[in-house]
Amino acid sequence: MKALVASLPGALLPWLLDRTLVPVFMQADVGVPALTAAWARLYPLAFAWPLLVVGIWWLLRRHPLRDRLAAGIAWAGSVSIDAVSILAVFLLVLAVPASIA
Repeated sequence: MKALVASLPGALLPWLLDRTLVPVFMQADVGVPALTAAWARLYPLAFAWPLLVVGIWWLLRRHPLRDRLAAGIAWAGSVSIDAVSILAVFLLVLAVPASIA
C-alpha cells in the first residue's frame, strides 16, 4: 500500500501542472520548448505508473522483500516523473523573456 501512495505524486503533479500552469503560457503565445511540448502530449502516461507499481507488487508476491522493492520502484519513478515535469515547466518559464523580446 505504501508503494501505491508513493507512486501517486508522480501521476498527479504532471496533471496538476498541465491543468493550471501550461494553459496560461499557451494563451500568452509563448514559444513552447520541445521538451515541454512532448511532456504536454505524453503526461497522461504518468497515470500508468501507479498501475505498474501495483502490477510489480503483485508479481513479486512470493518475494520476501516485495514491499520494499515496490516502494523503491514507486519512489524512483515518482521522483523521475516529477523531475521531468518540473524541468518542462521551468523551460517554459525560461521561454517567456525570449518571446517578449
